[in-house]
Amino acid sequence: MNCPRLILASLVFAFTLALAPAAHAQSVEPYASPAHALTPPTPTTVHHADRGLVVAGATTLSIGWGLNTIGAALGTAAMQFGDSEDFETLYSLSLVPVAGPVIWGVSALTIDSGYWPLALIAFVDAGVQALGLGLLIAGLVGVDEPVVQVAEGVSITPIASPAFGGLMLEAHL
Repeated sequence: MNCPRLILASLVFAFTLALAPAAHAQSVEPYASPAHALTPPTPTTVHHADRGLVVAGATTLSIGWGLNTIGAALGTAAMQFGDSEDFETLYSLSLVPVAGPVIWGVSALTIDSGYWPLALIAFVDAGVQALGLGLLIAGLVGVDEPVVQVAEGVSITPIASPAFGGLMLEAHL
């Protein structure tokens, strides 16, 4: 048996524990790193218009305004046969984007409450034009996108492909 070795190992272990400082008695200070190591570098950003929002907004606004022009011409012509007045003024007001259909719808309801379907179409068209205008403005305001630059002349491109079985980073020097 290795009884003397076991006793010697136990004594060394006990002696080591007796000389070791107690962990609970010490106050642990957090690691204080230099200030420059704590501040991350600010990424370089590029500001540009969001092309998708600009195209969607311009398309929605122009389709809504075009349908409004056609609808206002047809609606004003239908109202003209109903013994109403100021048709030219009513039609010209409808050409103003977003506010024009609202003015046309309110005027049509003021002339005769029987024109409520035409006014409802005008109000819906004003909403479509407002949506298109909002998308257009949001796209023109643009976005700030960070530019990832590891080092001068180095670019990293993420690639996802079923051939690789996942995501991979490709670096060009």
